[in-house]
Amino acid sequence: MALDEAAAKLQEELSCSICLECFKDPVSIHCGHNFCRACITTYWMIGKKKMFSCPRCQKSSRKKTLMPNFELKNIAEIAPKLQGAKEAGDMTCKRHQEPLKLFCKDDLTLICVVCDKSKEHQDHVVLPLEEAAQDYQKQIQDQLKHLRKDKDLLLAFTAMGAAKNQESLKKIKLEMQIAESIFEQAHEFLKEQKEFLLTQWESLKIIAEKQQQEHTSKLSENISCLDSLITEEERRCQLPATEFLQVRTWICVVCVCVGGLKA
Repeated sequence: MALDEAAAKLQEELSCSICLECFKDPVSIHCGHNFCRACITTYWMIGKKKMFSCPRCQKSSRKKTLMPNFELKNIAEIAPKLQGAKEAGDMTCKRHQEPLKLFCKDDLTLICVVCDKSKEHQDHVVLPLEEAAQDYQKQIQDQLKHLRKDKDLLLAFTAMGAAKNQESLKKIKLEMQIAESIFEQAHEFLKEQKEFLLTQWESLKIIAEKQQQEHTSKLSENISCLDSLITEEERRCQLPATEFLQVRTWICVVCVCVGGLKA
């Protein structure tokens, strides 16, 4: 009964949770669980997701991790032979017709007591089936212990990485807020400067237009005065000689008028 329980437990530990069969080319993924390489690869391909999740614990990782587990592979190759002996307890040796109650660790095969005494197995390590099953089960348990330890380390590193990422994100967010505040202040300052300059330019424009109007008006007055003088001079030129020679009076008038224009 103990042998049956040990063989059943061994079979359970060596079964892939995807195909439910004994491991074939077993690999460990990021969380420490083991699967057939083909099974887990197909599972991830079907999912078509950016994250690689474990079918058993649902732990996810951005990185695809497939670590070959050679110890588990060797034990998985032995297990079917022990399981065959469990399912066929009265199985006999084809050569000697004796029950197969022993297991040769060197050849990884079931043998009978006669085979054990033969030259073929003379220097080999031979154990009773139950003891061999317990021995390999212990190896699996030790392997699982190491795998769980590796898993805990990976989880710890993952937690540390997540904490660092959160801290980095907080710093980046703070720096972005500071930069945004600086840009807003600069924008407000430039806006105020723009409004100030526009106001100044508008005032200068009004002053310049007023000065231009005053200058134009004064020029128009001077031109009008000159036109009057020109007309008067042309009229005097048509006067008789006696009147024309009396130049003192109108010359003085002209000088006063011209002096006013220059002023």
